[in-house]
Amino acid sequence: MRPLTTLTALAALSTLTSSVLLVTPPASAAAATVTASTPASSASAAESASDAAPGVRAPFTARVAALQHALGRITLAGTGRAGTIVTVSGETLAAPTSVVVRADGSWRAVVSGRAGVNAVTVTPAGAAAPLTLAPELLIYPTISMFARVDGWGRSIELEGLANRACARMIVSVDGHEIGRTTAGADASWSYRLTGLSFGQHHVEVEQHFDGSFNGGVDEVYLLDGSARVDSTTVDVDSATITLRGGAPVGTRVALRDAHGVPIETTTGSSEVDAGSGSWEAVVPFPAGDTRLYRIGVVTLLAGAVGGTTATQAVIPVPLTASVESSKPKKLVLTGRGEPGATVRFRDSAGSPLRDADGNTITVELGRSGLFTRTLDPRLVSGRTVVLTQEQAGRVLGRAAVVF
Repeated sequence: MRPLTTLTALAALSTLTSSVLLVTPPASAAAATVTASTPASSASAAESASDAAPGVRAPFTARVAALQHALGRITLAGTGRAGTIVTVSGETLAAPTSVVVRADGSWRAVVSGRAGVNAVTVTPAGAAAPLTLAPELLIYPTISMFARVDGWGRSIELEGLANRACARMIVSVDGHEIGRTTAGADASWSYRLTGLSFGQHHVEVEQHFDGSFNGGVDEVYLLDGSARVDSTTVDVDSATITLRGGAPVGTRVALRDAHGVPIETTTGSSEVDAGSGSWEAVVPFPAGDTRLYRIGVVTLLAGAVGGTTATQAVIPVPLTASVESSKPKKLVLTGRGEPGATVRFRDSAGSPLRDADGNTITVELGRSGLFTRTLDPRLVSGRTVVLTQEQAGRVLGRAAVVF
Protein backbone atom coordinates (compact mmCIF):
# COMPACT_ATOMS: atom_id res chain seq x y z
CA MET A 1 0.00 0.00 0.00
CA ARG A 2 1.33 3.43 -0.89
CA PRO A 3 0.04 7.03 -0.46
CA LEU A 4 -1.07 9.03 -3.47
CA THR A 5 1.71 11.50 -4.17
CA THR A 6 -0.67 14.46 -4.66
CA LEU A 7 -3.02 13.60 -1.82
CA THR A 8 -3.05 14.90 1.75
CA ALA A 9 -5.19 15.31 4.80
CA LEU A 10 -7.02 18.54 5.64
CA ALA A 11 -7.91 20.50 8.77
CA ALA A 12 -11.20 20.53 10.63
CA LEU A 13 -14.27 22.23 9.23
CA SER A 14 -14.69 23.95 12.57
CA THR A 15 -11.56 25.94 11.73
CA LEU A 16 -13.25 27.20 8.60
CA THR A 17 -16.52 28.38 10.08
CA SER A 18 -14.85 30.16 13.00
CA SER A 19 -12.47 32.10 10.74
CA VAL A 20 -14.90 34.20 8.70
CA LEU A 21 -14.74 38.01 8.92
CA LEU A 22 -16.73 40.88 7.38
CA VAL A 23 -16.85 44.64 7.24
CA THR A 24 -20.03 46.61 8.06
CA PRO A 25 -22.47 44.09 9.58
CA PRO A 26 -25.95 45.33 8.72
CA ALA A 27 -28.66 43.02 10.03
CA SER A 28 -29.35 41.45 6.62
CA ALA A 29 -25.71 40.55 5.97
CA ALA A 30 -24.99 39.33 9.52
CA ALA A 31 -27.78 36.83 9.20
CA ALA A 32 -26.10 35.27 6.17
CA THR A 33 -22.53 34.89 7.51
CA VAL A 34 -21.04 34.02 10.90
CA THR A 35 -18.28 36.68 11.13
CA ALA A 36 -16.36 39.26 13.04
CA SER A 37 -16.74 42.84 11.69
CA THR A 38 -15.09 46.24 11.31
CA PRO A 39 -16.89 49.30 12.67
CA ALA A 40 -20.29 49.92 11.11
CA SER A 41 -19.38 53.56 10.40
CA SER A 42 -16.71 52.58 7.82
CA ALA A 43 -17.35 54.70 4.70
CA SER A 44 -15.61 52.26 2.33
CA ALA A 45 -17.76 49.39 3.60
CA ALA A 46 -20.84 51.35 2.91
CA GLU A 47 -19.67 52.07 -0.67
CA SER A 48 -19.00 48.35 -1.25
CA ALA A 49 -22.48 47.48 -0.10
CA SER A 50 -24.22 50.06 -2.24
CA ASP A 51 -22.18 49.59 -5.45
CA ALA A 52 -22.18 45.75 -5.69
CA ALA A 53 -25.73 45.47 -7.07
CA PRO A 54 -28.86 47.63 -6.99
CA GLY A 55 -30.88 46.94 -3.85
CA VAL A 56 -28.34 44.43 -2.45
CA ARG A 57 -25.98 45.15 0.42
CA ALA A 58 -22.71 43.23 -0.11
CA PRO A 59 -20.15 43.97 2.64
CA PHE A 60 -16.52 43.02 2.24
CA THR A 61 -16.00 39.58 3.80
CA ALA A 62 -13.20 37.03 3.99
CA ARG A 63 -13.24 33.42 5.07
CA VAL A 64 -11.16 30.24 4.86
CA ALA A 65 -12.77 28.19 2.09
CA ALA A 66 -10.49 25.15 2.07
CA LEU A 67 -7.21 23.82 3.41
CA GLN A 68 -4.84 21.33 1.80
CA HIS A 69 -2.34 20.59 4.53
CA ALA A 70 0.33 18.44 2.90
CA LEU A 71 0.47 20.88 -0.03
CA GLY A 72 0.35 23.85 2.32
CA ARG A 73 -2.45 25.47 0.33
CA ILE A 74 -4.92 27.89 1.88
CA THR A 75 -7.94 28.89 -0.15
CA LEU A 76 -9.63 32.12 0.90
CA ALA A 77 -12.92 33.49 -0.41
CA GLY A 78 -15.32 36.28 0.28
CA THR A 79 -17.45 39.11 -1.09
CA GLY A 80 -16.82 42.73 -1.90
CA ARG A 81 -17.33 45.57 -4.32
CA ALA A 82 -16.84 44.48 -7.93
CA GLY A 83 -13.45 45.53 -9.27
CA THR A 84 -11.87 45.99 -5.83
CA ILE A 85 -8.32 44.68 -5.54
CA VAL A 86 -7.88 42.32 -2.59
CA THR A 87 -4.37 41.61 -1.28
CA VAL A 88 -3.58 38.57 0.87
CA SER A 89 -0.34 38.65 2.86
CA GLY A 90 1.32 37.26 5.98
CA GLU A 91 4.74 36.48 7.41
CA THR A 92 4.16 32.71 7.26
CA LEU A 93 3.02 32.75 3.64
CA ALA A 94 5.40 31.86 0.82
CA ALA A 95 4.37 35.00 -1.07
CA PRO A 96 1.54 37.55 -1.04
CA THR A 97 -1.05 37.56 -3.77
CA SER A 98 -3.68 39.94 -5.11
CA VAL A 99 -7.00 39.24 -6.82
CA VAL A 100 -9.84 41.36 -8.16
CA VAL A 101 -13.42 41.05 -6.93
CA ARG A 102 -15.49 39.60 -9.75
CA ALA A 103 -18.54 41.22 -11.27
CA ASP A 104 -20.84 39.06 -9.15
CA GLY A 105 -19.23 40.47 -5.99
CA SER A 106 -17.21 37.35 -5.07
CA TRP A 107 -13.47 36.76 -4.84
CA ARG A 108 -11.16 33.79 -4.25
CA ALA A 109 -7.42 33.54 -3.63
CA VAL A 110 -4.98 30.67 -3.03
CA VAL A 111 -1.79 31.12 -1.02
CA SER A 112 0.86 28.76 0.37
CA GLY A 113 1.49 28.63 4.10
CA ARG A 114 3.37 26.45 6.55
CA ALA A 115 2.35 23.86 9.14
CA GLY A 116 0.69 25.41 12.16
CA VAL A 117 -1.33 28.57 12.59
CA ASN A 118 -0.87 31.12 9.81
CA ALA A 119 -1.61 34.81 10.48
CA VAL A 120 -3.16 35.95 7.20
CA THR A 121 -4.05 39.59 6.49
CA VAL A 122 -6.69 40.33 3.85
CA THR A 123 -6.63 43.93 2.67
CA PRO A 124 -9.21 45.41 0.25
CA ALA A 125 -8.14 48.48 -1.71
CA GLY A 126 -9.76 51.62 -0.35
CA ALA A 127 -10.57 52.80 3.15
CA ALA A 128 -11.83 49.48 4.55
CA ALA A 129 -9.75 48.08 7.42
CA PRO A 130 -7.77 44.88 6.73
CA LEU A 131 -9.13 41.63 8.10
CA THR A 132 -7.09 38.94 9.83
CA LEU A 133 -7.65 35.19 9.56
CA ALA A 134 -5.80 32.37 11.34
CA PRO A 135 -6.06 29.17 9.30
CA GLU A 136 -4.20 26.20 10.77
CA LEU A 137 -2.42 23.71 8.54
CA LEU A 138 -2.14 20.28 10.13
CA ILE A 139 -0.08 17.18 9.32
CA TYR A 140 -1.95 13.88 9.04
CA PRO A 141 -0.58 10.37 8.53
CA THR A 142 -1.47 8.44 5.37
CA ILE A 143 -4.91 6.87 5.62
CA SER A 144 -4.96 3.10 5.96
CA MET A 145 -6.48 0.62 3.54
CA PHE A 146 -6.73 -3.15 3.82
CA ALA A 147 -8.19 -5.47 1.21
CA ARG A 148 -9.64 -8.97 1.00
CA VAL A 149 -9.33 -10.08 -2.61
CA ASP A 150 -11.60 -12.80 -4.00
CA GLY A 151 -10.16 -13.61 -7.40
CA TRP A 152 -12.73 -16.20 -8.41
CA GLY A 153 -15.57 -14.04 -7.07
CA ARG A 154 -14.16 -10.98 -8.92
CA SER A 155 -14.57 -8.78 -5.84
CA ILE A 156 -12.43 -6.75 -3.42
CA GLU A 157 -13.55 -5.81 0.10
CA LEU A 158 -11.84 -2.63 1.28
CA GLU A 159 -11.67 -1.22 4.78
CA GLY A 160 -9.52 1.27 6.64
CA LEU A 161 -9.30 4.38 8.79
CA ALA A 162 -9.71 7.92 7.52
CA ASN A 163 -8.08 10.96 9.14
CA ARG A 164 -11.40 12.40 10.16
CA ALA A 165 -14.76 11.08 11.30
CA CYS A 166 -17.48 11.44 8.67
CA ALA A 167 -14.94 12.05 5.91
CA ARG A 168 -16.31 11.53 2.41
CA MET A 169 -14.47 8.64 0.71
CA ILE A 170 -14.31 8.38 -3.10
CA VAL A 171 -13.35 4.98 -4.54
CA SER A 172 -11.94 4.67 -8.06
CA VAL A 173 -10.80 1.66 -10.08
CA ASP A 174 -8.41 2.08 -13.01
CA GLY A 175 -8.98 5.82 -13.05
CA HIS A 176 -12.78 5.67 -13.00
CA GLU A 177 -14.87 6.59 -9.98
CA ILE A 178 -16.85 3.56 -8.82
CA GLY A 179 -18.63 4.81 -5.72
CA ARG A 180 -18.59 6.82 -2.52
CA THR A 181 -18.99 6.15 1.16
CA THR A 182 -18.70 8.07 4.42
CA ALA A 183 -16.38 7.28 7.30
CA GLY A 184 -18.06 6.51 10.58
CA ALA A 185 -17.85 8.35 13.89
CA ASP A 186 -14.68 6.36 14.66
CA ALA A 187 -13.23 7.31 11.22
CA SER A 188 -13.51 3.71 9.97
CA TRP A 189 -14.74 3.11 6.43
CA SER A 190 -15.40 0.17 4.14
CA TYR A 191 -16.43 -0.47 0.56
CA ARG A 192 -17.00 -3.61 -1.51
CA LEU A 193 -16.06 -3.71 -5.18
CA THR A 194 -17.93 -6.36 -7.19
CA GLY A 195 -18.28 -7.44 -10.79
CA LEU A 196 -14.70 -6.58 -11.65
CA SER A 197 -12.92 -8.21 -14.56
CA PHE A 198 -10.11 -10.67 -14.02
CA GLY A 199 -6.61 -9.23 -14.01
CA GLN A 200 -4.84 -6.33 -12.30
CA HIS A 201 -6.76 -3.30 -11.05
CA HIS A 202 -5.46 0.01 -9.71
CA VAL A 203 -7.66 0.95 -6.74
CA GLU A 204 -7.58 4.51 -5.37
CA VAL A 205 -9.41 5.85 -2.33
CA GLU A 206 -9.57 9.62 -1.71
CA GLN A 207 -10.86 11.34 1.39
CA HIS A 208 -12.55 14.73 1.38
CA PHE A 209 -13.35 16.98 4.34
CA ASP A 210 -12.90 20.61 5.35
CA GLY A 211 -14.09 21.54 1.90
CA SER A 212 -11.19 20.01 0.05
CA PHE A 213 -9.51 16.87 -1.26
CA ASN A 214 -7.74 15.47 1.78
CA GLY A 215 -5.30 12.81 0.69
CA GLY A 216 -5.72 9.16 -0.06
CA VAL A 217 -4.12 5.85 -0.77
CA ASP A 218 -3.83 3.51 -3.73
CA GLU A 219 -2.81 -0.06 -4.44
CA VAL A 220 -2.77 -2.56 -7.30
CA TYR A 221 -4.65 -5.83 -6.76
CA LEU A 222 -4.73 -8.96 -8.90
CA LEU A 223 -7.99 -10.82 -9.45
CA ASP A 224 -6.67 -14.21 -10.50
CA GLY A 225 -9.22 -16.40 -12.23
CA SER A 226 -6.83 -19.27 -12.89
CA ALA A 227 -8.52 -22.65 -12.84
CA ARG A 228 -7.52 -25.36 -10.40
CA VAL A 229 -6.29 -28.79 -11.51
CA ASP A 230 -7.15 -31.37 -8.86
CA SER A 231 -6.04 -34.54 -10.63
CA THR A 232 -4.22 -35.68 -13.76
CA THR A 233 -4.75 -39.38 -14.48
CA VAL A 234 -2.92 -41.31 -17.19
CA ASP A 235 -4.65 -44.40 -18.62
CA VAL A 236 -2.34 -46.46 -20.83
CA ASP A 237 -5.09 -48.87 -21.85
CA SER A 238 -7.16 -46.12 -23.47
CA ALA A 239 -4.11 -43.93 -24.19
CA THR A 240 -5.86 -40.96 -22.59
CA ILE A 241 -5.26 -38.38 -19.86
CA THR A 242 -8.17 -37.34 -17.64
CA LEU A 243 -8.04 -33.88 -16.04
CA ARG A 244 -10.37 -32.76 -13.24
CA GLY A 245 -10.52 -29.49 -11.35
CA GLY A 246 -12.38 -26.33 -10.44
CA ALA A 247 -12.80 -22.86 -11.96
CA PRO A 248 -14.75 -19.64 -11.34
CA VAL A 249 -18.50 -20.04 -11.80
CA GLY A 250 -19.68 -19.05 -15.27
CA THR A 251 -16.38 -19.66 -17.03
CA ARG A 252 -15.02 -22.07 -19.60
CA VAL A 253 -11.67 -23.84 -19.60
CA ALA A 254 -9.48 -24.06 -22.70
CA LEU A 255 -6.60 -26.51 -23.07
CA ARG A 256 -3.30 -25.57 -24.75
CA ASP A 257 0.00 -27.33 -25.33
CA ALA A 258 3.41 -25.89 -24.47
CA HIS A 259 3.35 -23.82 -27.69
CA GLY A 260 -0.14 -22.44 -27.11
CA VAL A 261 -1.73 -24.73 -29.69
CA PRO A 262 -5.26 -25.90 -28.70
CA ILE A 263 -5.48 -29.47 -27.43
CA GLU A 264 -8.59 -31.30 -28.53
CA THR A 265 -10.43 -33.50 -26.07
CA THR A 266 -11.82 -36.91 -27.01
CA THR A 267 -15.08 -35.10 -27.87
CA GLY A 268 -13.30 -32.96 -30.48
CA SER A 269 -13.42 -29.65 -28.60
CA SER A 270 -10.53 -27.70 -27.07
CA GLU A 271 -12.81 -26.06 -24.47
CA VAL A 272 -14.92 -27.49 -21.67
CA ASP A 273 -17.66 -25.89 -19.61
CA ALA A 274 -16.86 -24.89 -16.02
CA GLY A 275 -20.05 -22.94 -15.42
CA SER A 276 -20.93 -24.87 -12.26
CA GLY A 277 -17.48 -24.30 -10.77
CA SER A 278 -16.00 -27.70 -11.71
CA TRP A 279 -14.72 -29.20 -14.94
CA GLU A 280 -13.40 -32.42 -16.48
CA ALA A 281 -11.57 -33.10 -19.73
CA VAL A 282 -10.22 -36.24 -21.37
CA VAL A 283 -7.45 -35.82 -23.93
CA PRO A 284 -5.63 -38.47 -26.00
CA PHE A 285 -1.94 -39.15 -25.70
CA PRO A 286 0.11 -36.81 -27.88
CA ALA A 287 1.54 -38.14 -31.10
CA GLY A 288 5.14 -39.24 -31.25
CA ASP A 289 7.46 -40.34 -28.49
CA THR A 290 6.41 -37.69 -25.94
CA ARG A 291 7.59 -38.38 -22.42
CA LEU A 292 6.48 -35.30 -20.45
CA TYR A 293 3.25 -33.75 -21.71
CA ARG A 294 2.60 -30.20 -20.50
CA ILE A 295 -1.06 -29.12 -20.64
CA GLY A 296 -1.97 -25.46 -20.18
CA VAL A 297 -5.37 -24.66 -18.65
CA VAL A 298 -6.78 -21.25 -19.58
CA THR A 299 -9.82 -19.71 -17.85
CA LEU A 300 -12.16 -17.85 -20.21
CA LEU A 301 -14.94 -15.46 -19.24
CA ALA A 302 -16.96 -14.18 -22.19
CA GLY A 303 -13.96 -14.96 -24.38
CA ALA A 304 -11.48 -12.99 -22.24
CA VAL A 305 -8.62 -14.72 -20.47
CA GLY A 306 -9.14 -14.75 -16.71
CA GLY A 307 -6.06 -16.68 -15.70
CA THR A 308 -3.80 -19.57 -16.64
CA THR A 309 -2.37 -22.59 -14.92
CA ALA A 310 -0.76 -25.80 -16.12
CA THR A 311 -0.37 -29.44 -15.31
CA GLN A 312 1.80 -32.16 -16.74
CA ALA A 313 1.41 -35.85 -17.40
CA VAL A 314 4.20 -38.38 -17.60
CA ILE A 315 3.54 -40.70 -20.52
CA PRO A 316 4.97 -44.11 -19.58
CA VAL A 317 7.43 -45.78 -21.89
CA PRO A 318 5.36 -48.43 -23.75
CA LEU A 319 6.09 -51.98 -22.70
CA THR A 320 7.50 -54.06 -25.54
CA ALA A 321 8.68 -57.70 -25.56
CA SER A 322 9.97 -60.19 -28.07
CA VAL A 323 11.36 -63.74 -28.18
CA GLU A 324 15.13 -63.67 -28.44
CA SER A 325 15.42 -67.46 -28.49
CA SER A 326 13.12 -70.42 -27.91
CA LYS A 327 14.22 -73.96 -27.08
CA PRO A 328 12.34 -76.85 -25.47
CA LYS A 329 13.76 -76.07 -22.03
CA LYS A 330 14.78 -72.42 -22.43
CA LEU A 331 12.80 -69.39 -23.51
CA VAL A 332 14.62 -66.01 -23.58
CA LEU A 333 12.50 -62.84 -23.71
CA THR A 334 13.83 -59.30 -24.17
CA GLY A 335 12.09 -55.96 -24.12
CA ARG A 336 11.82 -52.44 -22.80
CA GLY A 337 9.52 -50.59 -20.45
CA GLU A 338 9.11 -47.73 -17.95
CA PRO A 339 12.25 -47.16 -15.85
CA GLY A 340 11.54 -48.09 -12.24
CA ALA A 341 8.54 -50.26 -13.10
CA THR A 342 8.13 -53.93 -12.27
CA VAL A 343 7.41 -56.37 -15.13
CA ARG A 344 5.25 -59.34 -14.23
CA PHE A 345 4.83 -62.48 -16.37
CA ARG A 346 1.57 -64.45 -16.73
CA ASP A 347 0.19 -67.15 -18.98
CA SER A 348 -2.75 -66.66 -21.32
CA ALA A 349 -5.13 -67.57 -18.49
CA GLY A 350 -3.76 -64.80 -16.33
CA SER A 351 -1.93 -67.02 -13.84
CA PRO A 352 1.48 -65.75 -12.66
CA LEU A 353 4.48 -67.63 -14.05
CA ARG A 354 6.78 -69.18 -11.51
CA ASP A 355 10.30 -70.50 -11.60
CA ALA A 356 11.41 -74.03 -10.63
CA ASP A 357 11.42 -73.03 -6.97
CA GLY A 358 7.85 -71.76 -7.14
CA ASN A 359 8.74 -68.05 -6.94
CA THR A 360 6.75 -65.55 -8.98
CA ILE A 361 8.76 -64.34 -11.96
CA THR A 362 9.29 -60.55 -12.12
CA VAL A 363 11.83 -58.07 -13.51
CA GLU A 364 12.71 -54.69 -11.99
CA LEU A 365 13.48 -52.23 -14.77
CA GLY A 366 16.55 -50.04 -14.36
CA ARG A 367 17.26 -46.58 -15.74
CA SER A 368 17.55 -47.88 -19.29
CA GLY A 369 14.22 -49.68 -19.08
CA LEU A 370 15.74 -52.69 -20.92
CA PHE A 371 15.30 -56.23 -19.67
CA THR A 372 16.13 -59.85 -20.52
CA ARG A 373 14.44 -62.78 -18.81
CA THR A 374 14.91 -66.53 -19.24
CA LEU A 375 11.89 -68.80 -18.68
CA ASP A 376 11.27 -72.54 -18.71
CA PRO A 377 8.64 -72.97 -21.42
CA ARG A 378 7.56 -76.23 -19.80
CA LEU A 379 6.16 -74.15 -16.91
CA VAL A 380 4.05 -71.99 -19.21
CA SER A 381 0.48 -73.06 -19.88
CA GLY A 382 -0.04 -72.63 -23.60
CA ARG A 383 2.37 -70.86 -25.88
CA THR A 384 1.63 -67.22 -24.94
CA VAL A 385 3.32 -65.08 -22.27
CA VAL A 386 1.48 -61.95 -21.14
CA LEU A 387 3.61 -59.18 -19.58
CA THR A 388 2.46 -56.18 -17.54
CA GLN A 389 4.50 -53.30 -16.12
CA GLU A 390 3.34 -51.81 -12.85
CA GLN A 391 4.41 -48.91 -10.66
CA ALA A 392 2.91 -47.72 -7.38
CA GLY A 393 0.03 -50.14 -7.83
CA ARG A 394 -0.84 -48.85 -11.30
CA VAL A 395 -0.57 -50.78 -14.55
CA LEU A 396 1.54 -48.74 -16.98
CA GLY A 397 1.48 -51.06 -19.97
CA ARG A 398 0.90 -54.54 -21.36
CA ALA A 399 2.52 -56.78 -23.98
CA ALA A 400 2.25 -60.38 -25.15
CA VAL A 401 4.57 -62.76 -26.96
CA VAL A 402 3.88 -66.11 -28.62
CA PHE A 403 6.66 -68.69 -28.77
